[in-house]
Amino acid sequence: YDEAMSKFNEFLDEFPVSKYSVQCYLREGDIFYNLTQYEKAELSYNKVLSTQPKTRFAMYATYGIAQSYFKQKRYDEALQYYENVKEHFYKEPIAISALFLMARCLDNMEKYEESLAIYNEIISRYQESDFIDDAYFWKANCYFEMKKYEDSIAVYNEAMIKFTNSDLIDDMYYNMAWSYLKLKDYKEALNSFEVVLNKSSDELLKIGALCRKGDIYLEMQNLGDAITTYDRVLNEYSSNPYSDYAQYQLGITLS
Repeated sequence: YDEAMSKFNEFLDEFPVSKYSVQCYLREGDIFYNLTQYEKAELSYNKVLSTQPKTRFAMYATYGIAQSYFKQKRYDEALQYYENVKEHFYKEPIAISALFLMARCLDNMEKYEESLAIYNEIISRYQESDFIDDAYFWKANCYFEMKKYEDSIAVYNEAMIKFTNSDLIDDMYYNMAWSYLKLKDYKEALNSFEVVLNKSSDELLKIGALCRKGDIYLEMQNLGDAITTYDRVLNEYSSNPYSDYAQYQLGITLS
C-alpha cells in the first residue's frame, strides 16, 4: 500500500489535472478504506465527486463513502449515500448491493419496518441476486427483533429449503433455535441447536449452541443433561470465550 500511495502522489503532483487523476483519487480512497482509515478514505472519494460527479468513478466513490460511514457506524449518513447510488446508478449491479445495505443501515437504526420493506423488495424483484439469501436471513432477523417469533421461524424455514448451500445456513438454524426458545418451545429449540452441533464447522457457533442447550435443560430442571452439556463445553472446548459462563452455569446446576 505504501508504494502504491507513493506512486499515486507522485503522479498527482506531476499531473494534477490529468484525466487519470480521478482514478488515482479513487484508488487512494480504496487503500485508505482497506487500512481502516475511513476519514481519509472519505476525503479521497470526495475528490472524485468534486472532479467527475457524473461518471462511473463517482458511482464507486459514492459507494465507498457509504461503506466508510457504515464501518464507523454512522448509519444515517451511510444510508443517504447508499440511496444516492441506488437512485443515480439504478441500472448498475452495484445498485442492488446499495439497496441491501440501505436495509442493513435501517436495521442498525432499529427501523425494522422500513428495512423489512426493502428485504421484501429484494426477495420479490431480485431472485437471482447474490444478496437473496442474505435478504431472507435479515428479514427473519427483523421479525425476531420485532418479537414476531413465529414469522421469524417461518422465514428461516423457507430460506433453509431454498438455499441449502448458503453460507448462512448454520446461522439460520442457530437463530431459529433462539426464536423457538423465545416461544418456550424447548423441544424445537433443542433440535435446531443440535443441527448446529452436528453440521456446523464454526466452533464458536457450536459452543454457543451447547451453552444454550445446557440453559434449556437447566430451565426444564433436567439437571443431569444440563451438567453433561456444560461439561462438554469445558472438556471439548477448554479454551473458549464461553468457558467462564459454562463454569458459572455448572455451579448453579450443582448447587
